[in-house]
Amino acid sequence: MDHENGYGVEVTGLSPAVTEKDLIDFFSFSGAIEYIDIVRSGEQACTAYVMFKDPYSQETAVFRIESLGSLILTSRGNHIGAASLHNSLGTASRGV
Repeated sequence: MDHENGYGVEVTGLSPAVTEKDLIDFFSFSGAIEYIDIVRSGEQACTAYVMFKDPYSQETAVFRIESLGSLILTSRGNHIGAASLHNSLGTASRGV
């Protein structure tokens, strides 16, 4: 998948237990999601690329994560890890 083009965010340090549904549940408040790519690095952590359909949704996701300080994901009542925004991608990217 092409993570260099489009309107997306890269989220690092996620628990390997994170699912696409967990990310959809969190990021759907930011706007329409085009696709999610989860790259797993063994059993320690993983990185997710969440690609949005427009720059407004990307900016909303960046602001939301920045306002929370970090991204805390829970699944079915279980804490599955915390992550921070590594950087944003695409033409609407902000320096973070």
